[in-house]
Amino acid sequence: ATDATAAAAAASTADFVVLVASNAKDGGGEGHDRDAIALAADQQAVVSAVLATGKPAVLVLVNGGIIAIDGMKDTAPAILEAFMPGVHGAQAVAETIFGDNNPGGKMPVTMYHSSYVNEVDFLDMSMVAGPGRSYKFYQGEPLFEFGYGLSYTTFELRSTQTSLSVPADGTATVAVTVGNTGSMDGDEVVFVYMTNATGGKVDTPMPTRVLVGYQRVSVKAGGSAAVKVDVPAARLALVDSKGVRKVVPGAYEFMVTRGHGDALKIPVQITGVEKVLFTLKPWWGQETEFL
Repeated sequence: ATDATAAAAAASTADFVVLVASNAKDGGGEGHDRDAIALAADQQAVVSAVLATGKPAVLVLVNGGIIAIDGMKDTAPAILEAFMPGVHGAQAVAETIFGDNNPGGKMPVTMYHSSYVNEVDFLDMSMVAGPGRSYKFYQGEPLFEFGYGLSYTTFELRSTQTSLSVPADGTATVAVTVGNTGSMDGDEVVFVYMTNATGGKVDTPMPTRVLVGYQRVSVKAGGSAAVKVDVPAARLALVDSKGVRKVVPGAYEFMVTRGHGDALKIPVQITGVEKVLFTLKPWWGQETEFL
């Protein structure tokens, strides 16, 4: 239903509501731009009216790009992000809603607030202009961050590592234990980021964090699993304003997360001499500011 009153009336007679909202009309394909990342006004009205009935509901999002649900994030009892799920999407959504599938997906993008489109200059391709772009440079508080994703069970991260050391041409191994503290078997993803806690080491902006490794793991209810993520020092390489990508010795920091919740911080020292990986040759014919 597209009429909010009719949708609310139908929902009020139901025991449980599966409410599907989509931006497919204006954001589900290529070849055109959107001037807003929120749901269309008529869809927002339907969602608000249905949720106002107080009926148990799950909001299923079907969208080709990011979609801002500012006013619905805290009012919807449950939210299932399906993106464009394909021919088996209906089965996957149904199995997840009814508990036959324990979800373990993670957000592949940063979900911004609807106001984000007014905070950035889309004619300025700088990653650090305004509030910044992508999970690497965004300085604000997103609706849902890159890597976010819940499960029907709960997890915790533990590690006995207090520090790491790796040569500029070597590989560091991050070792953690993932505990399933809930009552249902499930999958979790361990993310390893390099942070900018130690400050910039090149003459270009340092990302807030950079994903340098990840590992999915299945854990039985009440059990735990050891996870090791190998991180070559080359993944910690930085690019300077001349286009030189290099591994710079010094102090860094790994942040290990599940995409949300508490994070483990592990200092890491890159030793040895600077290692140049490659030089990006300017193809634009003149010197320009990098980033």
